[in-house]
Amino acid sequence: MSAETPITLNIDPQDLQVQTFTVEKLLEPLIIQDLKSPNQRDEIAGARASLKQNSPLLHSICSACLEHSDVASLKASKDTVCEEIHNALNVISNASQGIQNMIAPPESKAATLGSALDELENLIVLDPLTVTEEEIRPSLEKRLEAIISGAALLADSSCTRDFHRERIIAECNAIRQALQDLLSEYMNNVGNWLSTNPIHGYVLKFFLCTNVINYK
Repeated sequence: MSAETPITLNIDPQDLQVQTFTVEKLLEPLIIQDLKSPNQRDEIAGARASLKQNSPLLHSICSACLEHSDVASLKASKDTVCEEIHNALNVISNASQGIQNMIAPPESKAATLGSALDELENLIVLDPLTVTEEEIRPSLEKRLEAIISGAALLADSSCTRDFHRERIIAECNAIRQALQDLLSEYMNNVGNWLSTNPIHGYVLKFFLCTNVINYK
């Protein structure tokens, strides 16, 4: 082929325009992903995890609320799940558009077992040798029984499958036993390690905080 011979391309300009538009649309998600900051990608991942966790709960809790409309704890649980789903959708929408998500101030914790365990963990971090069983057991047991009562209503709901019902009962029994074990282990260790040697306090603090985190 001579250098002077022109090269002709048998391409329809209109077809080329369509193909270009198609490629641009295919690349658009990649471009958006490339523009998003790592924080926004983490926010989307966290929001998707929240949706995956809360979505299956919504139907069961709403059904239980219809059957037990007089139980305030079920209504509070439903409102919490709906709020979590709403917040997750907002986070995904904002992050996908490059809008910075505002960090909401932490709300006051409800009387839940988790907040009671947080309270125990904070007391351990401050001074593990000064926490008494009389100081923490009533709070933990009261919140534990409130959660188990709500879980029992879900288990008794007609919309709860037998497999889930058995699992709810088993988990309630497990967390009750775990709480008793945690308190017994704590008090036994405090009695055995109470001394003027500060290293005992540090070892006890690490050991107990690890157990509290596992139970949570």
